[in-house]
Amino acid sequence: MYHINNKKKCDDLEKYVFSYEDSVQGLLGDNPQILLNIDELGIPPFDDVIAVREYPSQRGPIDIVYITDNGDIILVETKLLKNPESHRAVVAQAIDYAKAFTSEDITSLRNKIKNKKIDDSLFSNKNIEAILNKNITTGNYQVLIVGDEIHPNILGMAESIQSAPHLSFTLSAISLNPYSIVNEEYILFPRIESKTVEVERSVISIEIINNDVKINSSSPSIENKGNKPKITEEEFLDNIEKPEFIESIKYLWKEIEKRKGSIDWGTVGFSGGYRINNRRMSLIWAYDKWMNILSPKYKKSYDIPEDSYNLYLDDLKKSTYIYENIIVPNKSEVKFNSIEVEDCRVVIDAALNLMDRMISREEI
Repeated sequence: MYHINNKKKCDDLEKYVFSYEDSVQGLLGDNPQILLNIDELGIPPFDDVIAVREYPSQRGPIDIVYITDNGDIILVETKLLKNPESHRAVVAQAIDYAKAFTSEDITSLRNKIKNKKIDDSLFSNKNIEAILNKNITTGNYQVLIVGDEIHPNILGMAESIQSAPHLSFTLSAISLNPYSIVNEEYILFPRIESKTVEVERSVISIEIINNDVKINSSSPSIENKGNKPKITEEEFLDNIEKPEFIESIKYLWKEIEKRKGSIDWGTVGFSGGYRINNRRMSLIWAYDKWMNILSPKYKKSYDIPEDSYNLYLDDLKKSTYIYENIIVPNKSEVKFNSIEVEDCRVVIDAALNLMDRMISREEI
């Protein structure tokens, strides 16, 4: 790693060494964006996030628990490379925490957070309570093992996830890669080193007829692969708070398909986007009661050019409500019960137009 100073001289940076794990916990607890902005984790845009350190569970305190205002849950276990603890034990401990977290509920969450301001902002939305309950019950959350560096032994952790086959959490190993600049200042380059992958299981059936043995093997269909409880198109349309938006949602799906984009399904909704250079860009997110516009944070994360993003905002301004209540106060969540069909179409068309501009740039 090199640092170029104002005299254009090149300095070779040295690795920064954290003195103890608690310093890493404090850093990540105070700055959730360090981890949650890693695009490969696929965490939908959020306006607020709760970070609880030393979250008490049945298997001991979890270093950090993040809860976003979309109901996404992220459990974090921090370990320094110099820590002598067995790396296999670290993975097992993280999985134990994931299992233990399924015993939580909204009441226990509120009691353990113990912050009235945070408590009121998160739980004022009853829909979020339902999403949190579902995510907790099914184990639909992310578990992160985070360290200054990641030991190679942890990279083989995919097999360990099978010890909890009834849950659907994903397990990722993330290195912070700290480098010293001056004094106690340092820079970080967070990077996912390993992530559990979906393991496809086959079903073997043995049929015996008149002493003839017939063996059949079948794999799960694409829509049924994996453990994650993804919602289906039919379920999503049935759950939409305002049925008059159904045709607009179908229009969005059709237009994304035309552009050779993709729909990524989650527990209660989906994201619409496309892939560039093996990286998926999500440009719109929709749930049963709201949708999200592309926030400045994601614009920066996706390296969207300023002119393209400004045109996206201009498209959104065609809706007075979106402009005055979402863009001006710098929010991202658009609630269905606050808008009309025309406003919904404005959000959809803005995302599709941005997708067209981004695809055109790639083709030039």
